[in-house]
Amino acid sequence: MPTKTVMIEVTQKCNLDCVYCYEKYKADSHISFDTFFNIISYNLNLKDEYDNIEFVLHGGEPFYAFGVIRDVCELTWDLLWKKNYLFYTTTNGTLLTDEIKKWLIKNKERFSCSLSFDGTKEMQDTNRSCSSEKIDMDFFKQTWPGIPIKMTVSPKTLHTLSEGVIFLHELGFNIEDSFAEMGDWNESRDLPVLEKELTKLINYYLKDPYRKTSNFVNYPIMKISDERVRKTCRAGTDFIAYDLYGELSFCHLFTQVAVGETPVPSFSLECPIDDREECLCCPVFNACPFCYGVNFLMTNDPLIKDMTLCKFTKMCANATAVMYKMKIELYGPEILNFDRYKYSHFVNVLEKMYGVD
Repeated sequence: MPTKTVMIEVTQKCNLDCVYCYEKYKADSHISFDTFFNIISYNLNLKDEYDNIEFVLHGGEPFYAFGVIRDVCELTWDLLWKKNYLFYTTTNGTLLTDEIKKWLIKNKERFSCSLSFDGTKEMQDTNRSCSSEKIDMDFFKQTWPGIPIKMTVSPKTLHTLSEGVIFLHELGFNIEDSFAEMGDWNESRDLPVLEKELTKLINYYLKDPYRKTSNFVNYPIMKISDERVRKTCRAGTDFIAYDLYGELSFCHLFTQVAVGETPVPSFSLECPIDDREECLCCPVFNACPFCYGVNFLMTNDPLIKDMTLCKFTKMCANATAVMYKMKIELYGPEILNFDRYKYSHFVNVLEKMYGVD
């Protein structure tokens, strides 16, 4: 059913200083009860095509604003609404007191929470202010076993990417992992390292073909076809963001905590195709992410694509295709739930990417 994501900035305060953080303008500021509840009420009463709303509470570190989160959630739950909704947040896990844990356990069916944790404890400490010993990882695994950990890989932790993924899997977590968009990436230094790490991941997943795989070897290559799709992003359509003061933005990457006083230019959400030659000729064009916010932070123009991770994306798409092909060879097409049509399309994808069947 149609779902809209409404991101609400509840605080700009954070107790960590992560190496890749895009929030350069943090402050000791929190959302007011009235502003928070008015955003909730407006969106739940709005007559539009969305029957379901996911309210994503965003920081800083959201649990600095636990008091207002608790009060607004409990009032919302006490009232009747015509739309379905869920509260969700991502936390660094360091501020969870016994009181907060008790409240989260009580409300775990209607308030979901994911943990940001960047692999092994050494990787976490490198990226996220030596915080590994402050986090109760078992609490998250036991309370929301289906929600993946969010793992970010920086240039400083790339050399242990596979180790971090495997470490979290062996602890019982699924993983939603990504490259640090704001990282100091260097192609000549980092791409050979990434290639080795992806090979290790492929070998790991081939031993257990039913395990949910890392994003690094699960790129959406099945989107690749002869028909080029328009670059799309949910920002400003079924994904919107509010800042502390109730001001509406395209997404959280355009709020003050990220851009400061830099004026955001007006731009169309028509999602234009990037017209640079290297993109138009790229076989993985349809599987390549396009983010207005990252573009703005990196190029100062939402419509000029940031190319920092271009070759990293291509390498991950290649690793995904290789792993799919090896799984099929070892276990048969049914291991990927491929029917005859989907399998035929996959063969076409390989042909388009490599000129091989």
